Amino acid sequence: CALLALLMWTWYGVANAAFLKTHPEMTSGRWSTLIGVVTLAMALLASPLLLLGSSAAPAPGTGAAGDSVAWLIAGSLVLGILVSWGGTLLWNRASHQLPVSVSGQLIVFETISGLSYVFLAERRLPPLVEIVGIAVVIIGVLIGIRRSMRQAAREPVSHLDHGKDR
Repeated sequence: CALLALLMWTWYGVANAAFLKTHPEMTSGRWSTLIGVVTLAMALLASPLLLLGSSAAPAPGTGAAGDSVAWLIAGSLVLGILVSWGGTLLWNRASHQLPVSVSGQLIVFETISGLSYVFLAERRLPPLVEIVGIAVVIIGVLIGIRRSMRQAAREPVSHLDHGKDR
């Protein structure tokens, strides 16, 4: 499953960047909204099946299963609007403005965010080995961005799309 996920995210990063670069009329805001609308539709179709097919456990600190549905809806709204749509908007801007070799690396921040959520939910600090791993990943991405910027500085400016809000 991990290898399949890696292949899918790699394909998505490359395909998304290629699409945005070959369709300059598509702003990153519009593209993010389209992705968000389709994702919302899929979530709305799947939600009744999830709610009917599971015995909803109470949310932490509450006593009723109905409260967990409210937590699910509130969490879904925050994750859907702020994290997913906002993250996709920023991802698409980066995909449009950065080389694929750099924008593809930015997906690691999703993993780092996921780890951060776990550490916050469990109210603990990550072990030293995980801190080192996260630092190595971030340093790798920063090296990639720096090398890309050096390469772009050596190339003619005509290939860059300055002045357009993506």
